[in-house]
Amino acid sequence: MLVVSNTSPLSNLAVIGQLALLRDQFGTIIIPDVVGEELGRLSHPSAGREIVRAMSEGWLIPMAVPAQAPIPHALQKLDAGESAAIRLALELNANRLLIDESDGRSVASSLNIAITGVVGVLLEAKRRGMLSSVKAELNRLKIDARFFIAQGLEARALAAAGE
Repeated sequence: MLVVSNTSPLSNLAVIGQLALLRDQFGTIIIPDVVGEELGRLSHPSAGREIVRAMSEGWLIPMAVPAQAPIPHALQKLDAGESAAIRLALELNANRLLIDESDGRSVASSLNIAITGVVGVLLEAKRRGMLSSVKAELNRLKIDARFFIAQGLEARALAAAGE
């Protein structure tokens, strides 16, 4: 499975010590160079170490977005990392894009890119028996990573997890 990621899923899972869930679910993850640069500026020391370890282990792979990759008009309202991740996903014909921000998810969906975010990763981990509690991880995300999750999404996720 070919997967491209934006910064947020990687950084937030790294902050709560769950970055390896991505490797376990998807194998290799490709990131645009600009996302790699954003990850290099993480202020959370242990999260930064997890990202560096993932790169050195070879399952988190930075890649330049080819200059000829199209730039859909809808990308103009997104930040550099989101835009690059979507462009790279389109260029590589990726099976999945990991992205959390609502504007980026909306644009990716409009371009027919399959998306998953942190909540989806946690739900899949619970389904596979890799996590005992989605609620505990969501709480850690909110407290430790200052991750915003809409109440409705949280309620649906917890219901889907049977919690």
